[in-house]
Parts: sequence; structure tokens; C-alpha cells
Amino acid sequence: SAFFFLDKDSHRHLAAKQLGKSEPLPETSKRNSLVESLSRMREVLAHARTHPRFAVILLIGGGIRTDSVIMSTFLGLWIVNAAKLRGMDAIEATKTIGLLGAIMSTAGFIGPPLFGILADKMNRLKLLIITLGMTTVGFCAIGLIENVFGRAIIVVIVGISLAESAQMVAAQSLFAQEAPAHLRGSATGL
Repeated sequence: SAFFFLDKDSHRHLAAKQLGKSEPLPETSKRNSLVESLSRMREVLAHARTHPRFAVILLIGGGIRTDSVIMSTFLGLWIVNAAKLRGMDAIEATKTIGLLGAIMSTAGFIGPPLFGILADKMNRLKLLIITLGMTTVGFCAIGLIENVFGRAIIVVIVGISLAESAQMVAAQSLFAQEAPAHLRGSATGL
């Protein structure tokens, strides 16, 4: 849909308009685009060196985005292995994986509105630190689960999913607050 509804040259028209020109700026070569991208990345890193809150969000951004993927993969493997040890077939394991996946998605859907309100009312860096602590507690609680097919796993999964969605809200709101507008795309890419 983006192909049909977005003007391919709108960024060139906007840039020309900002410079006071009526014609769009000329296309840049791929080499110039790469040089410009690398220049922006250096600018992002330079900004991070002088702004510690921005540096924090860059450092932990990768961890925040990958922990949900790791959790999903780990949970699926854990259930499959537990099912094999109990002599259960793959269908039962798959049902449990699907149920826990649905619970994770639902809890992850409920969390952002709740923590979005908090992000507007409190220091966003403190909120991010609190949500990191919540996720840590949730991941440590997994070690207390003896039966992956019991009810305790549901409580832990809901807690982890809420904490992960809270992390995303806290990180995104802190990022939006700390990243300069002209570096947001480059910082997100980095």
C-alpha cells in the first residue's frame, strides 16, 4: 500500500521547500546516500557521548527489542522438551505453546496503554529502569517453575509480557524525548 499511496519524491520536495526552492532536489547517488548515512551515524554517536540519557537508550535498545523474541523461542523449546520427557505427543506441546503465545500477546496488548499513562506522569528514565527490573524479576521467576504445563507458568508469562510491553513504552517515550528530531531515523537504525 505504501507503494501506491506515498509519493516517491515527497522527501525531495519537502527538502527543497525547506531550502526555499520550488523544484525538487536532484536525486543523490547510492554512494552519496551511504556517505550521508555513515555521517548521520557518527552524528548519533557524537550526540550519545554528550547526552548520557540518550546513550542509555541506545545501549539498552537492542536488549529491549530482542528479549521478547528470545522468550518466545525459549518457551517453545522448553515446552517441547518437557513434553518429550513426559511422553506427550507434539500436538499437546503445540497446544500449550499456542495457548501461552496467545496469553503473551494479550498481556502485551494490555500493557502499553497502562504504561503510556505512567510515561506521561513520571520521569521516563526512572520508568525504564523500573520496567527493566520488572522484566528481570519475571525472567528469574521462570526458574521457579517446576511444571511448564501448570498454572504458575501463566502468571509468570503474564508478568513478563506486561513488563516487556512496559519496557517498549518506556524506551520509546524516552527515545522520543531525548533524540533530536533530525537524528531519530538514524538513531533508530543504529
